[in-house]
Amino acid sequence: MKKLKIYHLLILLLIFGCSSDDDSNNNTQNIAEDIVGIWNLTGYSSNSNTIETGRIVTESLSSSDYSLEFTDNPKEINVNGTLEVLVEETNNGNTSDFTYLVNGNFDEGFHTGEWRIENGNLITRSFENDPNEEGAFDLITEIVELTSNSLILKIDNAQYSSENSTQTGIRTLTYSKQ
Repeated sequence: MKKLKIYHLLILLLIFGCSSDDDSNNNTQNIAEDIVGIWNLTGYSSNSNTIETGRIVTESLSSSDYSLEFTDNPKEINVNGTLEVLVEETNNGNTSDFTYLVNGNFDEGFHTGEWRIENGNLITRSFENDPNEEGAFDLITEIVELTSNSLILKIDNAQYSSENSTQTGIRTLTYSKQ
């Protein structure tokens, strides 16, 4: 009788164990379907710290007509418009303020090129000139929120660390669907 109960328990564990994998695949598929379309940037913020130098940078949105278009076949991100970022940088006790532009019309941006969804995260390739160059890496972006009209993405800046530079902080991008 004991062997029969253990056998039933193992069958139940197998059934429930398999169903959670199916749910994960369905969730990934739903995210991939829901993210397709054009998203306009409505909010941007970043706080970062370079540990070795003590450099602290705070960034916020100044102005934007920047947008992302997620296509399904092929799975690519097309960028358009310009994002102007206000920066406050503190380095060795000195603080300076300035702005910089991200020009989507020249494929600049935090998310460009091919994309995929893994474990509820957006995965893209981060690089300067070529996706296969030394130092290029898969950028993992947490999808904090995805609804029919809202997309919030969060990047852990530690991904930008190298053997000579340790980065900390979070970058958050908020989009509304066009």
